[in-house]
Amino acid sequence: MTISEIVYSDLISTDKKLTSSSSPPEFRRWKRKIEFVLSDAHLKYVLSDPKPTDASLNQWVSDDERARSMILFAMDDLLFDVYSAHETAKLLMDSLAEIFPPGSSEYAVNLYKKYTNYKMGYHTSINDHLLQMRAMAIDLEHLCLSCVGEEAQKDAILNSLPESWAEVRDELRLRVHELNLEDLMRNLRKAEEMEKSRNLRKAEEMENSGYWVAY
Repeated sequence: MTISEIVYSDLISTDKKLTSSSSPPEFRRWKRKIEFVLSDAHLKYVLSDPKPTDASLNQWVSDDERARSMILFAMDDLLFDVYSAHETAKLLMDSLAEIFPPGSSEYAVNLYKKYTNYKMGYHTSINDHLLQMRAMAIDLEHLCLSCVGEEAQKDAILNSLPESWAEVRDELRLRVHELNLEDLMRNLRKAEEMEKSRNLRKAEEMENSGYWVAY
């Protein structure tokens, strides 16, 4: 299977289909995946190119019907029944965008508060934590909030680290202006790997020295 086939197979699985209760961020994620699949199938052009009037009409109609069908099959039954009447893939996607607006000002404020107050969980890996922080930042960027520029993101990430990361956090604060966002995240991942290596060496030393106590 190709990557796009794997992605589409996932999109049409029951728990991954677009539903009326999907959130705006979930719709944007679904839309990006659908557009990737359509692009790989050389069908995405029907979402932007107008219906032709020349000899290419038959091909456009065929491609548009394929694209429209692929979009519909990635929805749950309720949305399928409501939106299957749309005659073209573009009309279908435009109509969907209307029921999944970027988000209200209240939604944006609440998301911003969650982002700036977010804390890394005790058992969470730094990679999972950074991915979650980046996902929230992307959602905020879609809401056109300038408060999530790179400097703000670096500050939010450092503030989200627990006290067990205090030494690493404080060291990175001293040179944060020398690092871009990717550099900062790379340094944090490296710090976690180094800590894991140190803990492994300690465990091996304790085992070799006979410090393990059997119960």
